[in-house]
Amino acid sequence: MFSPIFKDKSKLLPTYVPQKLPHREHQLRLMHAFFDDVFIDVDNQPLRKIQLIGGVGTGKTCSSLRFLKEIKRKAEKLNVNLKTVYLNLRFFRECSRVVIYRNLLKKVAPEIYSSSLSASEILSNLFRYLKNKKTYLLLVFDEVDYFVEKGGQEALYEITRFNEFEPELGNVFIGMVFIARKENYMQKLDSATVSSLGRNKISFPKYDFNQLVDILKERRKESFIPGVLPDDLIGYIADLTLAYPVNGDVRYALDLLLSAGILAESEGSSKIEMKHISLAYERSHYPLTSEEIFSLSIHEKLVLLSLVKALMRDKTPYVTLSRFKLAYKLTCEEAKVKQKEDFERELQSLCDRGFVEIKSLTKIGLKGIEASKLYNLLKEVTEVEEKNAG
Repeated sequence: MFSPIFKDKSKLLPTYVPQKLPHREHQLRLMHAFFDDVFIDVDNQPLRKIQLIGGVGTGKTCSSLRFLKEIKRKAEKLNVNLKTVYLNLRFFRECSRVVIYRNLLKKVAPEIYSSSLSASEILSNLFRYLKNKKTYLLLVFDEVDYFVEKGGQEALYEITRFNEFEPELGNVFIGMVFIARKENYMQKLDSATVSSLGRNKISFPKYDFNQLVDILKERRKESFIPGVLPDDLIGYIADLTLAYPVNGDVRYALDLLLSAGILAESEGSSKIEMKHISLAYERSHYPLTSEEIFSLSIHEKLVLLSLVKALMRDKTPYVTLSRFKLAYKLTCEEAKVKQKEDFERELQSLCDRGFVEIKSLTKIGLKGIEASKLYNLLKEVTEVEEKNAG
């Protein structure tokens, strides 16, 4: 079915692994460098272990999955039979070895899977299966910090020493990648586990504004019909993503894009507009309430109303200070209230309270609520106040 908005919605889903990962090229190069010669005399290679450390939505999982695809292609070119497996440890109800090994066996060799086997029997069967098939295994364990927090220390120690389980069979596990949000989870491990896990770490810092914009523009090419999503809205989504409580989670930005696109599509619109972004944002956050509006002083309300009118007039997510000043002058005249020369104090107060976002003197906007919705809320509050005053 033709969509006036989307080229391919699936390119915005968490399961999609892009061919290009902007601003994670360095981390990918490091991962490849660590495993660069792993296929040389592969039977005698030691088990290699690295950790990917970074906050939520910093590209760790996506980068690891891209790495698995790329190293598998490299193995195929060298005629090495490599299987790669990704396991998210947060999804397991128990932190026991048997639960992890069952899931591992199910992914690698479902034809020999059995739920009645013990942990050691599962490992033994897996080792012999891989050896008979002349197959090697590279594993990614995600959310390892959560796993440790829930009591998985002993299981983690055994995982890091898989190749010692039946040493007479030789190496079948060539590498492991452990993903965590913070490296302080290692403080809960004993010295033997820390030593076995190793200290080879690749850092994934939080994306900054320009990096988020680059990522969103790249996804725009894959997901949307050209011309549907303007640059200024991409910048606005990046701002919302960097702000508290999201704190730079790129997954949130992609979810916001998808939700806004679906809203625009459902309206029959040919473009994503500010109202679609704002509504998508509001649905994932608590909107401003009339009680919060009531708590503002008269001049704070006038300043807020002026900004709302300027944004509605220009139909943009931000206005310049000069455009805002003009709107404030006209609003005060309409309300027959003398305008304040130092209205910047009210503007800063609104910013501190989470109503307004001041990026610069040329970028002043609202924080996650559509201007027209706030205008209606301000009108409702004003009418109630006038009625009470009468």
